[in-house]
Amino acid sequence: MSLCVFTHLKSQNITRESPVYPTIITSTWHESSLRDTCDRQYFQIVTICEGQRFRVADSFYIRAGRYVNHTLTARGCDSTITTFLSFIASSRTDTSVTLCLGKCFRVGTKCYTQTGNFRDTLQSLFGCDSIISLNLRVLRPDSTEQNPIICIGDSIKVGNKTYKVTGNYRDTLPNIDGCFRLIKTNLTVRPKVSTLQNVTLCKGNSVIVGTHTYDRTGVYLDTLRAITGCDSFITSNITVLDSVKKTIDSTICSGKSVFFNDTFRLTTGTYKKILRAVNGCDSTIILNLTVTPPINSTIDSTICSGKSVQIGDSTYSSTGRYIVNTTDIGGCKRIVTLNLTVTPPLTSRKDTSICSGKSVIFNGNTYSKTGIYSIRLRTSGGCDSTATLNLNVPRPDSTLKTIILCATKDTLINGIRYNQTTTVRDTLKAVSACDSIVKVLNIIVLNKNETLISKTLCKNQTFLAAGIYRDTFRAFNGCDSVVITTLTLKDTVNTRQSKEICSGDSVKIGLKYYSVTGNYIDTLRTSGGCDSIVFTNLKKLDPLSTQQSKTICKGEN
Repeated sequence: MSLCVFTHLKSQNITRESPVYPTIITSTWHESSLRDTCDRQYFQIVTICEGQRFRVADSFYIRAGRYVNHTLTARGCDSTITTFLSFIASSRTDTSVTLCLGKCFRVGTKCYTQTGNFRDTLQSLFGCDSIISLNLRVLRPDSTEQNPIICIGDSIKVGNKTYKVTGNYRDTLPNIDGCFRLIKTNLTVRPKVSTLQNVTLCKGNSVIVGTHTYDRTGVYLDTLRAITGCDSFITSNITVLDSVKKTIDSTICSGKSVFFNDTFRLTTGTYKKILRAVNGCDSTIILNLTVTPPINSTIDSTICSGKSVQIGDSTYSSTGRYIVNTTDIGGCKRIVTLNLTVTPPLTSRKDTSICSGKSVIFNGNTYSKTGIYSIRLRTSGGCDSTATLNLNVPRPDSTLKTIILCATKDTLINGIRYNQTTTVRDTLKAVSACDSIVKVLNIIVLNKNETLISKTLCKNQTFLAAGIYRDTFRAFNGCDSVVITTLTLKDTVNTRQSKEICSGDSVKIGLKYYSVTGNYIDTLRTSGGCDSIVFTNLKKLDPLSTQQSKTICKGEN
């Protein structure tokens, strides 16, 4: 007799709530039977809300897990139902809200308008409980009173409104919390003060109005701050009267005099006389008097070649003694004796030779190249002086060679071995005592090139053994390049464990769940990337059943 297994699969999504049935979020049925038999096997995957229970036959389950139930059908056949039960946790939300007075915060079908802590239970998308804890704060409106004082023509702004007339105003504005606040404004508008003044000044005097000083005829408008705090306008009509001022320049010869301000003036100086004019301002007469000194004088003068001295209408440019008859600015006669000395120009020349690399200082300047250098100088008498340097600097012959060595290598030069970076010079002396031939040799020793590498591998990832490996390669410069590798191997981690579970429970190892007695081997990945093998000996415990018989006397318990 051959048996054939056939299955029926159906899925359903149910959302309902009643005192008898839980809220089933998802439920999938799998039915199988043996042909020619009446036995049935049912498999179902059920998800319900946290806190509810699920009934299979006569059993109720309140924990997630796998459950197997056996029942008899009306025909007397076996019916096995295997149930995989899981739960959806209830959601909990804590929120804090600040509201303005008169507003409300809605949670579900409720609307809260007063400060306090509230708790509501709502239905989530899947029909499970969603608990909301609300901390509500209701703000009261605040009020402000202000008493501004402004000047006429000015204004004050409250919110979007502008006020410029005396009065009491009330405005409602939003504050930083988004609520409204009441502002009471008691506004006072003060008038402005205007003043006109006429001022007469003598020329040279001035008047101060506020921060301005005026000394010219005109009409001026100034804005000042009055004691009321508002602007005070002052119009100044200023008239400046001219004063009479006369200056007299006079030159006399020595021994002469000028009569001024009721006095004879005999010496050089400035003399002033003040009179009162018809307009009340001062009238001033100033005398600038110059008295010519004695007539005879001697002048000793020294000049540079090409310069000249002028006395009266005559010019002199040669060394000599000259007597000049002239008249001064006052018309007085003068006899001037001129002793004139003319200094001739000075020149000097210096010829010199130095060795290459040396230098010479000439009149404060440093020179190190062949050439003719001229410098114009100033003598102590202030005349020009020319100094010339004729400099000759012979250049020595030289040669340059560079040798590059690898580390640990050396070279032999003139019987001496070199193994470090250095410069070798060989200099010959000429007959003139300067260097004639300079041989320069640059020796460059390259550094030893070593690279250190540390590597950690799992034992099953390589055939090499742990240790230090040294490899030598040829670098681009022709020298050796050494790579030193330190290799560390990690062992596979083996773990053995024994577990006991109750019927209907399961144990998780890695991503797998086990609920049947047996030995299991799982390969996991450690934090270091290597394999970790877990050996598990699982034992499923059967439910305990105990029967006892007791005999007691009547009256005992």
